[in-house]
Amino acid sequence: MKQFTLLALLCCTTLKADVLLTDSFDGSLIDSAKWTAYRPQGGSQVFVSGGNLVMQMRGGVDSVMALPNELQLEGGFRFTGYEDHFAVVLRSDLSIANGYYEKTGIRVSFQDNSQTLRIQELGSGFNNEIAFTFYALNRNADYTFKIVDQNNIVSLYLNGDASPVIQATTSFRPGSFISFYDRENPGNETQLQYVAVSSVPEPSSLSLITLGAVAVALGRRRY
Repeated sequence: MKQFTLLALLCCTTLKADVLLTDSFDGSLIDSAKWTAYRPQGGSQVFVSGGNLVMQMRGGVDSVMALPNELQLEGGFRFTGYEDHFAVVLRSDLSIANGYYEKTGIRVSFQDNSQTLRIQELGSGFNNEIAFTFYALNRNADYTFKIVDQNNIVSLYLNGDASPVIQATTSFRPGSFISFYDRENPGNETQLQYVAVSSVPEPSSLSLITLGAVAVALGRRRY
């Protein structure tokens, strides 16, 4: 069922946008053609299980492919650990930005412990928070997200909303890769359910993209 619904997203996306990268994590191993596993600490773990990418203690993955400056990134996740963060880093050169083993780039973070969403510029020796809002995030609840990076504006949409929950303007662009990872503490765990990256669609296809994303989310709940 999940493969069918991801295909629905791809069919909608290919109308007027190029599909760049997709993964529904249905296998038993991380796809090394798409991702490089990231385990920076002794307790860091990242693995595929039950149709999810499971990330623990800063474990995560980096894209193998360099991506274009403008893109749309969709996915689904849930927190299964305690007082967690889930980070999506755009425009990354994949270098380590700080002593917490975070990646250089534009970090869009979902923070369970503080009930916040944040957009930050991360680099060696600096962390510039450029957008912040409170948002209720619950453990073991499923969330779908869409991040649009276009015209130096990064917009985050949640759960199929038509308007962004948070948005920031930034020209900071150290690289062209994306990275996903979890918080660094023991007991932290996030499950990434699927990822679909495409070029930014033309306006006439935006509604179809949204329908595709909803189909993916509904399919996962029925799976």
